[in-house]
Amino acid sequence: MESLGFIQWCLDNLNYGTIMLLMTIESSFIPFPSEIVVPPAAYMAAAGDMSLLGVIFFSTFGAVIGATINYTLSYKLGRSFVYWFVNTRVGHMCLLSQEKMERAEDYFREHGVSSTIIGRLVPAVRQLISIPAGLSKMKFSIFICYTFLGAGIWNTILACIGYGLHSIVPKDQLGEYIAQYKPYLFWGGVFIFVCFVGYLIISGILKNKKIINVMNKKLLIYQIACLALSATVVFLAWKLSDATESTNTDQPSNSTVTEESASQESFVIENSVQDSIALNKPTENQNPSLYVALQNRKTVRSFSDQLLSDQQISNLLWSACGVNREDGKLTSPTARNAQEIEAYLFTPKAIYYYQKESHSLKLYKEGDFRAKAGNQAFFATAPVAIALVGNFLKMENFDEEGKQFYSATDVGYVSQDIYLYCAADGLATVACGNIDRPAILEVLELKDAKPLLSHPIGYEQ
Repeated sequence: MESLGFIQWCLDNLNYGTIMLLMTIESSFIPFPSEIVVPPAAYMAAAGDMSLLGVIFFSTFGAVIGATINYTLSYKLGRSFVYWFVNTRVGHMCLLSQEKMERAEDYFREHGVSSTIIGRLVPAVRQLISIPAGLSKMKFSIFICYTFLGAGIWNTILACIGYGLHSIVPKDQLGEYIAQYKPYLFWGGVFIFVCFVGYLIISGILKNKKIINVMNKKLLIYQIACLALSATVVFLAWKLSDATESTNTDQPSNSTVTEESASQESFVIENSVQDSIALNKPTENQNPSLYVALQNRKTVRSFSDQLLSDQQISNLLWSACGVNREDGKLTSPTARNAQEIEAYLFTPKAIYYYQKESHSLKLYKEGDFRAKAGNQAFFATAPVAIALVGNFLKMENFDEEGKQFYSATDVGYVSQDIYLYCAADGLATVACGNIDRPAILEVLELKDAKPLLSHPIGYEQ
């Protein structure tokens, strides 16, 4: 998860307070783009973590605070101090220059007080437009109103982009998408960074007109840009080819997941606690035929401490009761398509609830509760356990006898799917009905539900 960088930080830390703080910085003389604050915040609002109106209001309020800082400093200190500052080393570090300052003043003179609205929508002018407003002694109340309106329009546009992105890439699938495209995102960022640093270096060199004439300036910019682009593309191609070659040589020749191949995969689920985990797509065509799986199906009550890979857990849960059709129906049948059988994954770190629709795990409770999943000692040693619970809230059209009968019937289908997957993948399991149902209900804090079976799952000892 560390590799997700700023995106993961946003998911973990963005709230109304941090939004307002970052937008205050964005609207001051410190260079900080609002494009990396508002869209992620609105994305979280679409996921239900915040309110969209709250994101727009607090980002706009923060922008007004930052603009007010610029306005007040320029109003009190005057034009001579402002132009002295933008020509200092600190000013240059803030990406300020006399040329930018003059451009902002020209823009303000051309558009008048309305520039504090329009200027909030113009790149390179947005952060600076409050400075000429202060230098011209613009009335403060008008400045605040116009700034709030302009910033509100801009932040609403950004918020709509982030909010709409959630409908394309839901939050519980974000990690999967980032992991899939991580190499391209990383090297794209490297390329942008190289170009930006090259631009700063070239800009500094070209300020000395005695060194390079105009034609040489253009040629030098072109050559360095081409060199940076070529170096980045070549290095990216080398890394991708190296990764492809490594994948091809490491891939086992047979189609069955072996202990050796499992050891090369990720083991995040059993070693960490996360609010939600987007599971890998179930692997297709990797297991032996149904006939071979039936031959290998057996009950095992002795487990080693070898962990299951994230991919194995993904395949296991999908096989048990995952969605296998576009109409939302499952790998295991249920009476009247009630889909009342729910799976809870017990790991050494936490309990997770399997979300069938999105094929993801949601953190349910932190801690090691494997021993609570069954009365037998091997539950505490198996790397994971699955508790299958009948959710009677999904069986409103059944009478009490029907709830008991059909949930007991349907859990058998799910249990057999677990058995067959384990047999096909070289794993061990046992269906246990001798479980402490009140204890499981207490741990899961469930009502109107019944724990039906529990499966410890791992490698045979």
